[in-house]
Amino acid sequence: MLPSPERFAKFAGAHGILSSSHVMVYDCEGVFSAPRTVFTFKYDEIVRVANGESRQVLIDARPLEACVAGHIPTSLSLGFPQLLLQDPAGFSRLPSPADLKAHLEQTLGADTAAAIVEGKVQVINTCGGGLSASINWLALQSLGVDSRLYDESWNGYSARPHSVLATGPTAAGSA
Repeated sequence: MLPSPERFAKFAGAHGILSSSHVMVYDCEGVFSAPRTVFTFKYDEIVRVANGESRQVLIDARPLEACVAGHIPTSLSLGFPQLLLQDPAGFSRLPSPADLKAHLEQTLGADTAAAIVEGKVQVINTCGGGLSASINWLALQSLGVDSRLYDESWNGYSARPHSVLATGPTAAGSA
């Protein structure tokens, strides 16, 4: 879980990072944890509770096998490992915007992909604990999609006694 905005600001300030600072974030081996750090700096986009509004789409970044074992009802699987490309040196990277759109259409369906890219639905990214969802968040940002992150994700959601848990295939692409 992310720290409170006050705690993060205090920590960043203690390390010389001010609101006017330019921070470069990178991974040593492609795309993995840097998107989470970038997201942390954009803290206002967090979603603490997914409330199931009809104009929301929950995108689960876990691999399909994990989603089948258990997921938030109505979530759609867009596993981050299939989203990333591997370059010849073995580093992962995001696909081009055109390739990303094609992947969304193939994985989620043309209508859902169009609704996401055109901003007709609010996208909430989720995963097991908040890390891999930030990879999908960053990929959607590259398309101009203003999505959010459900920080507690599956781990927190499934631990609450009154949460509705779904198993089997995730919802078909329908926004």
